[in-house]
Amino acid sequence: MIQNRLHPYPRYPRSPALVFAGRRDDVVPLAAVEHFAAGRPERELVVLESGHELNDVLEPMWEKTLIFLRRTGAL
Repeated sequence: MIQNRLHPYPRYPRSPALVFAGRRDDVVPLAAVEHFAAGRPERELVVLESGHELNDVLEPMWEKTLIFLRRTGAL
């Protein structure tokens, strides 16, 4: 708590973030990811029909990532 008073910076930086979640994730509940993403307007949530590891949706993830990076000016 003292640290927070000494450094009045936000806990999380306000920079664009792309957040991926698997609808069938059995480790991290989708509701928790939705709550995290909803906490800041610069967070964009993409929910994919997958489990926790998202190994079966890599191509759609790359496509969404490329669009996100171009839109935010990172590419």
